[in-house]
Amino acid sequence: MSTTSAGSAVTPSSLRRRIDQLVLRDRYRLRRRLTKARDKAAGKRIPEDVLLELAADVEEAERRLEARRAAVPKVTYPPQLPVSKRVDDLAKAIACGADAVMLGAPLAGYRDAPGRGLYWTAAAAHPSLPRSRIAMGPDVDVDLETLLYGPSFEPDGRINLFGALRRAMAKTGYSDLKEFQKVGLTVRA
Repeated sequence: MSTTSAGSAVTPSSLRRRIDQLVLRDRYRLRRRLTKARDKAAGKRIPEDVLLELAADVEEAERRLEARRAAVPKVTYPPQLPVSKRVDDLAKAIACGADAVMLGAPLAGYRDAPGRGLYWTAAAAHPSLPRSRIAMGPDVDVDLETLLYGPSFEPDGRINLFGALRRAMAKTGYSDLKEFQKVGLTVRA
């Protein structure tokens, strides 16, 4: 049986489980290599040297992933920013039946935002007079994909907005968005 430098046994199924935890680029690349090795073996055992080489590449990909996770800065929001006070409002709006949610402040703060952190606040529309003000979004150094889909290493839902919504749904026992929009609400005064 093949073993890695850590001394654990290398099997195609153990490699598959480890590959499934990697970033997409490495996941697809290493899955293809594992599949090709299986196909080439044609029902026999995959050669030990092939498994060890693949295991070494998986270990390298795991090291890159850990380095990437360690390099993610801790995102903090000053309490005076509007997004800090309204983090839970996204899930609440969806639970109340909203089909869309305005994400001005969170989207204004991502790294490549066209307004470079500035956005127009929501206000009643008027055909000729501006009715809102320009505000500063949160200073977040993440890209749009990370802002919406994560990963986030903070549990408060300000990064990974869709993950926060999924978490709110899971905590309330819902797996479907349409079911979640029919959630029973308790209003406290």
